[in-house]
Amino acid sequence: MHDYQIDAEGLVTKGNIVSPTTQNAPSIESETLLLASNLFSHAAANPEHMLLTIEILVRAHDPCLTCPAHFVELRRSDQRDN
Repeated sequence: MHDYQIDAEGLVTKGNIVSPTTQNAPSIESETLLLASNLFSHAAANPEHMLLTIEILVRAHDPCLTCPAHFVELRRSDQRDN
């Protein structure tokens, strides 16, 4: 979404851009947490498959997040950091 104010000379004096990332962030977060929880519940879950599945979900909401989605690190809440 975007809107602009233009002066009498046709110059943009104000612009407002709401990116899909901003608009979809709450849904991306809640659905990713739900998906990760469901994926972790399968005893034979493959970590690489899990990451790819989560990245697919993120890209479905916002293709602009294709590259940054690779930062996801999966850890179970019952796992301890060593």
